[in-house]
Amino acid sequence: MVANDWWKYGLFGLLIGWMLGGNALAQPTRYFATATVYPKEVFPGQPAKVTIRVSTNRWFTDPLQIGNLQVENAFLVKFDRPLSTDIQKDGSTWPTLVFYYLLYPYTTGTVTFPELNITAFIPPEGDYKGRAYQIKTRPQEISVKDYPEGANPRTWLVASNVSVSEKWDQPLKDLKVGDVRKRTITIRGYGTLSSLIPPTVPPSYSGMSIYPDKPKLSDRQTSNNVNGVRIESYTYLLEQAGRYVLPEIEIAYWHPTRNTMITRSIPADTMDVAENDDLAMLQTLRDSLRQIHQEEELAENPPFSFMGMNLTQLLGWGLVLLVVGLVLGNWTLNLWKMWKARQAAYQDSEEAWFDRFRRSLKKGSARDTQNALYSWWDRIRGHAHEPVIADLAAATQTPQAEQEEAALAAYLDGNGAQPWSPKLLGQAVSQARKRWKNRRKRLGPDLEQWNFSE
Repeated sequence: MVANDWWKYGLFGLLIGWMLGGNALAQPTRYFATATVYPKEVFPGQPAKVTIRVSTNRWFTDPLQIGNLQVENAFLVKFDRPLSTDIQKDGSTWPTLVFYYLLYPYTTGTVTFPELNITAFIPPEGDYKGRAYQIKTRPQEISVKDYPEGANPRTWLVASNVSVSEKWDQPLKDLKVGDVRKRTITIRGYGTLSSLIPPTVPPSYSGMSIYPDKPKLSDRQTSNNVNGVRIESYTYLLEQAGRYVLPEIEIAYWHPTRNTMITRSIPADTMDVAENDDLAMLQTLRDSLRQIHQEEELAENPPFSFMGMNLTQLLGWGLVLLVVGLVLGNWTLNLWKMWKARQAAYQDSEEAWFDRFRRSLKKGSARDTQNALYSWWDRIRGHAHEPVIADLAAATQTPQAEQEEAALAAYLDGNGAQPWSPKLLGQAVSQARKRWKNRRKRLGPDLEQWNFSE
């Protein structure tokens, strides 16, 4: 080797090292999703938490799109707001989105949380625009144990806590025959659904009638749980004098952490019903009903006449009907003209274009639906917004509209390989439209100054 040529070999070595290093840094786009269940064994009605994690070595450009999900023999509650975090894998930081479901089985045996189809938008290496990648999780099985020994399946309830209370519309004092009292029982179950809270069944009595109202059920999601409320109302009609003891109402529930039954109760109530000496109003009511009945009979059997009218009445009513007919005819003509004018205005209105979009959804034609959707958006967006549904979704904070439209576009681009849901698309766009119209009423036509985060 010539001493003066050392720099050539050094430059060549640097070039090879740069090429190898560049190839090492240019990693392909990687992603995966996992599903975990805790606990694996539950009782009927006990929630199992299913956690979904989606990770990539790049980043997420758009919200995840989650496929439709149904679980047999179980109620399913989805928490829509994902948690953004990261994990360490292969010596690098991977952005990760975490979301979860609460699964409430209502039969014993095995319940399967099925494979979940997820669409993630991740930019390929060297690009910043998201590309749709299909990711699937593995099915998860939950073992649902038999009820504990001695438990009654009809009154079975699993919760972290339960409260029960009652309220009467009037005090249970100075009661007499003919009085009416309404009783409201409220059961709050923490960590359970209202549909899983068993009903209370008051006993029947020979001296009173009980009329139950339809129970009111409601559920409220917190950041990590669901709480249910069941409200029952009963109307008591006191028909005979005497003492009536309404027994204690007990609500027993299984505490999943303590592994024991806990009972909440409402104390017994006593109703002392006295005779009612002042029943004149009942007789007055009977007399009034009898008089009304007689008047109805007289109306049904009037003196002989033509159509119940004498000649004078018949001529008078004929004249009235003639005038009314002329007025109605003129009014009908004007109404028809107004209808024609409104129809002409309707044909190019926002409502008409949205109705065309709805009709295309009902037909199930993907191409017609996409055309009708963008035609409607073009009619309302103005100059302040781009002709893409993503801009509508961003302006109205309805990411589901963008997700479902992306599914429709993927379906068309893939010649039907990817599914799309007319129902979900219609619901998402309808929600965006409702928010759009409400904000327009509040803030006026200057859409650029809308602030949907308020």
